[in-house]
Amino acid sequence: MNDEFLTCKQLSSFLKLSQASIRRRVRTKTIPFIRIGRSLRFRKKDIEEWLESGGTKVRCIELEAIGGVNGRKRTKSLSGPDMGKQR
Repeated sequence: MNDEFLTCKQLSSFLKLSQASIRRRVRTKTIPFIRIGRSLRFRKKDIEEWLESGGTKVRCIELEAIGGVNGRKRTKSLSGPDMGKQR
């Protein structure tokens, strides 16, 4: 799998939008994103599909680090509107 992930700054340059506008879309879940803890990433393939769909196809994945056994971290899925759907 050769996925390219973008930071908010890189996506801002790619879309010609401000970082504040991108973060606002993340808050309202109107742009596809992946959040792991406090880090935001955008899969370029998801963004391109989102653009082709006219901004209607949104897939958001949020993972939060939670305490594990012996100090190890685990991740827990918090949301993802179409996580269980087949493409």
